[in-house]
Amino acid sequence: MSFKQHLDTLRLSAKEAIVDGEKNSFNELKTYLHIERPVEKDLSKLISHAASSPLSSLILVLGNVGDGKSHLLARMWQSHPELLKNFILCNDATESVYTNKTYLQNLAEVFAPYNDENIDSRDHHTKTIIAINLGTLTNFLEECPIGFNQLKQYVAENHLVEQQIQQSEIAQHTHFFALNLTDYHIYSLSEEGARSDVLTDIIRKITAPVAHNPFHKAFQSTYAAHPEPLACPLYYNYQLLNNSHVQTAVNSLLVKSIVTDKLIISVRLLMNLVYDLIVPPELSSMSDLEIKGKVLSAQFRSEFYKHTLPVILFESAATSSIFKSFVKLDPASDDNEELDEVIVKLSSAAEPGSYFQKFGILTVDDALFATLEKLGIKQRVQLFLRLSFIYNAFDLRKDEIFNSFIKYLLDYNRGNVRNLLPLYRMVSTAIYQWNGSTKLGADFINLDIGRKQGVYKVSRSLILEFVPFGVNPVRGNELNRFMDTLRLRFAVQNHGERYFELEIDFLLFQLVALVNKGYKPNRVDKDTQVKFSKFVNELIQYKSETKELTIQEFNGETRKKFKLTYTTGFNTFQFTRDDDF
Repeated sequence: MSFKQHLDTLRLSAKEAIVDGEKNSFNELKTYLHIERPVEKDLSKLISHAASSPLSSLILVLGNVGDGKSHLLARMWQSHPELLKNFILCNDATESVYTNKTYLQNLAEVFAPYNDENIDSRDHHTKTIIAINLGTLTNFLEECPIGFNQLKQYVAENHLVEQQIQQSEIAQHTHFFALNLTDYHIYSLSEEGARSDVLTDIIRKITAPVAHNPFHKAFQSTYAAHPEPLACPLYYNYQLLNNSHVQTAVNSLLVKSIVTDKLIISVRLLMNLVYDLIVPPELSSMSDLEIKGKVLSAQFRSEFYKHTLPVILFESAATSSIFKSFVKLDPASDDNEELDEVIVKLSSAAEPGSYFQKFGILTVDDALFATLEKLGIKQRVQLFLRLSFIYNAFDLRKDEIFNSFIKYLLDYNRGNVRNLLPLYRMVSTAIYQWNGSTKLGADFINLDIGRKQGVYKVSRSLILEFVPFGVNPVRGNELNRFMDTLRLRFAVQNHGERYFELEIDFLLFQLVALVNKGYKPNRVDKDTQVKFSKFVNELIQYKSETKELTIQEFNGETRKKFKLTYTTGFNTFQFTRDDDF
């Protein structure tokens, strides 16, 4: 195969992207591209244990659509062919193999050996692996016929359909085992931050100039016969992507996009990402011969800049959800005062190339260097900022709020409760400030009384207590299995009979951090973070019928204060003016 044909195998639409989880469907190229992950090792252990167990054994491989369950099972066939001969595999539990049956009816038959009547039968010891989406399992357990109480109990006790990390130890003397792919992430957490070794490994497998790399062999063969390799964006992008600084930059973009936009990313999507970074959209449907003719044309030479990786990375929102997220992280869109002087100098430079050379981000032999004179000022500034990011002159990892969120995620998943106290304080401050400052003291909170009020504030006292609860601690220096949101718990003082739980993702954490810096949430913020608004209102309204309300009236420099007080036992309210300021 040619270089372009090798790259085409990385596309989601390629036939190589199709994997049959019910047999070993790995060919030589798929085997070369395979990246071993912790989830693979954990499933191997489960299969080995279940195979040696004298009991009937059901292994549930849980996850969401498109997260790589089929790929994982195909890899198991390649790694454990003899063991899997003793298992029944159901790879797509959302489909019925019979036209006259629903998928739930089909599932009932697949699960039949594990119903309450059959599961302890001495006549047979069935071994089954079922790859099933979490929603499908939930539907089955809700609608299945009676007789699956043991299975339901196992799912409930192990919180399989809830967001909770399962213990990694394999249970003994049980019929049921489960591996949840939603526990495993394409990136990892450590003291150094968050990164995706999977993405880096894939890029290196594709771009590394080593003898056993079929992509690099094809690259050398294709461009050895090319009259002008430097005129081809594929040549340029492929070599640029082999740069370790560029790999680090793409890595940080991906991780931040996943955390910020909650992207569900499979290994196959990462391969498609690498393809899109190397092959410009305009050339994706062309053969090597067609590309050669295209890139040597005068018109394409003048457009070379827009087909290079720095531009593709931040101007390809229509290509995929990943690139749509990348666009929002474009360093050229930042309002950074430290860059103003650089932008001014670059805009007025008589020889822009010298400025790029000064910062070490372009050399005279770089194909982009020759295009600088033809670029407009805006494009020149954008290229400078993007290359500066790509080569780590500055990078997104300096985002303090993002880094704090990752650090709290690490502590939360490790069970380091003491380290979460500043987080509780941050969120508590945001709760009290969500409806604006009361001007009454730290323990007062404003009620949301509708549209923004400039004249009246209605407040009540509210003293919160922090009630942290633990998770199953995940051990290790680097975490691949972890909760990707933070769950906090509060109580109202003297009313500890009820707990109020709050789940915090990055976007809510970011808003909480801004509120702590003085930012005042507006109506758009409250509509976006509707769950947090509801949480705050539930706290305010809890046992509110017995609480005193303070009403403040603002008229220019004049402020009046009133109190509405409930009299216990008489079911009456008293409205008084309080001039004690």
